[in-house]
Amino acid sequence: MSTEYINVIVAALAALFSAAYVIFFARVFTIYKPRRLRRLEEAKKDFFAQLNNRLDKGLMRNDKEEDFAQVKRNVERNKSSALFEISTLDMLLEDYLAYLVVDANAAQAPDHYRFVQAFLDRLRAQKPFSSLPPNERLIAQALQQGIERGEKEEARSRLSELTEATAARIDQANRDARRNAQLALVGALASVAGFTVGIIGLFRL
Repeated sequence: MSTEYINVIVAALAALFSAAYVIFFARVFTIYKPRRLRRLEEAKKDFFAQLNNRLDKGLMRNDKEEDFAQVKRNVERNKSSALFEISTLDMLLEDYLAYLVVDANAAQAPDHYRFVQAFLDRLRAQKPFSSLPPNERLIAQALQQGIERGEKEEARSRLSELTEATAARIDQANRDARRNAQLALVGALASVAGFTVGIIGLFRL
């Protein structure tokens, strides 16, 4: 095998390993997204688009929760996303406000922002625990009722329940994050393995 041919192989190997390195970290840190997160993003984009359209046409009333809930139901019928379905209305509207600030270029964005913010303020005044998941929301409401009635033991019991429910949700989120990282690592290693097979093929020439 000539020196020139060896140099070509070495250069090819260096390029392949460099590409594998880049793909590895790209997959781990940027490319990989669980399917359910992609579906959530798609559902949110649809929600923002439908809400924008209705706001542009003056079809929304900022004192009617049903108007906003209708948009959410429309998306749920067209998009399959469990994460979107369990997202509370005020959480989605907070994301919409962030979208208006960062991504929206429409001239009406400031007006839409003020309109939705006014609705959120009204909703939170009427339903102070609306941003909590369903289970935690029920516990928090029971806790508030116990405090208002002066039932200290009931309030302590509900507070303990709320603490346990929150800890369980945090633990589940941590497990999901670890599992997603492991899946990303497997995908990246598979890419590196593919490059390795190509390298072995070069040596067999």
